[in-house]
Amino acid sequence: MEFLMSASIRHFCLLALAALAFSAGCASNERPACGTTADCPEEGQVCREGACTVVSQPTCSGDGDCDPGFVCVASICERASIDNDDAGEPDADTTPDANTPDTNTEPDTEEPDTNQPRVTHVIPVDGARQVPLDTEIRVTFSKAIDAFRTLNIQSFFISDPDGIGSTHGAIPVDIVYQEDERVAVLTPRQPLRPATQYTVIVTTGVQDSAQPANPLFQRFESTFVTDSSEPADLQEIAATYAPIIYQDTRLVEGSEINIDIPTTLNFDGDFDASNNLANARRSSTRTSAAVYYSVTETESHHFIHYTLYYPSRRTLNAGDFLYAEHDFTDIVVAVNRTSGEVELVEGTRVEGSQSSESYLTYKPDSSPVSGRGSNDYEGFPASALEDGARYPLFVPSGVHAGCNWVKRPDGITNTECPYNDASFNSSGDDAGFILRPGDQGQTYDDATENPETGLKEITYALVPFVDAIWSRRADFSCGLFDGVGFSYNPEDVPDYDRLVGSTPNNPLYLPTSLCSENASSNGKTPFAWFKFSTNTGGAWFLDPAIALSTRFDFGESFSREYCYNRFFDVDRRDDPACAAE
Repeated sequence: MEFLMSASIRHFCLLALAALAFSAGCASNERPACGTTADCPEEGQVCREGACTVVSQPTCSGDGDCDPGFVCVASICERASIDNDDAGEPDADTTPDANTPDTNTEPDTEEPDTNQPRVTHVIPVDGARQVPLDTEIRVTFSKAIDAFRTLNIQSFFISDPDGIGSTHGAIPVDIVYQEDERVAVLTPRQPLRPATQYTVIVTTGVQDSAQPANPLFQRFESTFVTDSSEPADLQEIAATYAPIIYQDTRLVEGSEINIDIPTTLNFDGDFDASNNLANARRSSTRTSAAVYYSVTETESHHFIHYTLYYPSRRTLNAGDFLYAEHDFTDIVVAVNRTSGEVELVEGTRVEGSQSSESYLTYKPDSSPVSGRGSNDYEGFPASALEDGARYPLFVPSGVHAGCNWVKRPDGITNTECPYNDASFNSSGDDAGFILRPGDQGQTYDDATENPETGLKEITYALVPFVDAIWSRRADFSCGLFDGVGFSYNPEDVPDYDRLVGSTPNNPLYLPTSLCSENASSNGKTPFAWFKFSTNTGGAWFLDPAIALSTRFDFGESFSREYCYNRFFDVDRRDDPACAAE
């Protein structure tokens, strides 16, 4: 730092220090101590107040009397003592006050988004039942997705279990993405079919909007079942004609009474058919009696199926009991809609899962039905129909079959049923019992004795086959059905233009048998019964108007045109031709 002297000081120094070095008199602040002027080492100095000083330096009484840059010291103006040109410590920071330029030449980047999207919610919820036919499917994602590029009918669709009206297994739909809610809405272009299990599928083809894009965490699937409730009028018809069952039990021992109690496939609380034999044989198990029913209706007749399921078939072979898992029997009751009279009843015995079936046909003696060709039937008195409607069904023990209780040529001990062990024991510990339709199913332990017959009786529940079984036909996971199926694709019937039902271009893919862990299984499903040719397996159960009328003549007023057939998704009950009589 540079200071400027006043004019008077500069002049005084030049005159007084001609013989002295300039720096010694004016540039130094050091003043040697003295007692008298003689003690001062430099010429021109005098001793003043104990210190040598130049006589010509101005005197002062305070700093205000001195020129700028001088201070008053011992009444003399002297240069201020400055060790450095700057009064403060040197600033070690040589960086300019302005922001330091960023010397990083790499562009600024963020960490890439690697979080994969997931499905967090779906409506209808997985496993939902009785879903309306006009429902829309809503799938919520955990983050925004690139709907424009990745949400389409290949990555988001509804699988059709039957293949009817579908392309590559998916039904036609419209897809809308609601960006604010991260919800994809899938709307079928036509109402869904009743009593059908659909699967909503979202594949990993769906991706988010990150760069680079992340695919869905994993393939997502969710199932739901559409409305499978039976119409109230058909429930009433099924209840009106429900049979009286005479069940023999002679091949049953002790706790194994469950083998001769018709029940549901999920009697043990699950739809895992492969454990039914083991669970039915537990001593602690008591199955509740139940019979499945289904009703199809043409313009002229009702066809009512009553399907009896038993957890096991038990046979006696050379003194040893042999067990097979599952056993079915069934009767179909043909009722004239105009008269309300039973015209024909046909019963079955279902063989192993890979075998054929046997049937026996009975008709009341008042029925006008006759056989075609070699097809024949057994007659029985119409008076044997309890309340004029309930068929007397006899089921042998162990090997279950749909026989007729009335046909007893030589009394109660020899009921006519052309199958093994086809007799009814009316006394003793293993006496047979009677099952009647009721509000709920009872177990064998609930049986009470009928004083008129001396036989024990229990009630059985009627269970809609369509809701309980048909709606699960797409389950090939070997919980209920095994993985082997067949295409129901009936051939054209001679002299009949088929107006409804499946055609060669619209096959139904249906399960052949129930799951089983037993080497011997009699779990052949009703869908596959009576395979008359390569394409008509299942016709007896699914298409009774065709199956029965090709073998029996129901008269000129008989119609094959269905008013209601849930298996073919036909419901014409509002049609005048189908009006109730």
